[in-house]
Amino acid sequence: MINAERVQNTETNLLAWRQKKDEYALLDLLNDYMGLIRFVALKFQNYGIELEDLLSIGRLAFFKAAMAFDYLEHPFNEFSGYVATIVRNDIIDELQKSSKRVKAISLDTPVKTLVGGETVTLGGIIPSEAPQLDSIVATKIRNQNIRKAILTLTPEEQRIILLRYGFETGQEKLVSSVAKELHMSQTIVRRREEVARLKLKRELGNLVS
Repeated sequence: MINAERVQNTETNLLAWRQKKDEYALLDLLNDYMGLIRFVALKFQNYGIELEDLLSIGRLAFFKAAMAFDYLEHPFNEFSGYVATIVRNDIIDELQKSSKRVKAISLDTPVKTLVGGETVTLGGIIPSEAPQLDSIVATKIRNQNIRKAILTLTPEEQRIILLRYGFETGQEKLVSSVAKELHMSQTIVRRREEVARLKLKRELGNLVS
């Protein structure tokens, strides 16, 4: 697709998504920009996160860009640069978080050895605390809001989210397992999940505002 055609397609699909909430237009737009997302993701392939995970981060970053791009102030030919920046920043943020998790001290870290060879770990000397009432209430409200938000999804999206995150069984499922159960491809499940997560994020923002 030459640049002029891509800009026109961007304008058509982005406006359809932003003004009419046309999810198919959003997915069509994502397909147009997957090459760019992959191009950015490949630059970070050897930094400790698998390529498929980088692409997933990139797709979510794309949805964020599609929601935030100010087409009233900026021409549509600037959208690709905007997407590349958001994707790159989100991947860098995730790499930084991943690095911090790796460097964090494990609670299984031994701190001393008792007579007889028994090892005392860091987790063993940190006192546990019962959850505070405010925390319990906040968690309950958050869960209620999540369930309300899920009801705003399409039946297909609801099923994918419920299966993926174990709302019914308490056990999360892999994309491959959900795809097999729903007789879909993994690509379709992954993209439906990403759209659903975007809608949930927007709905949850409305519930707590």
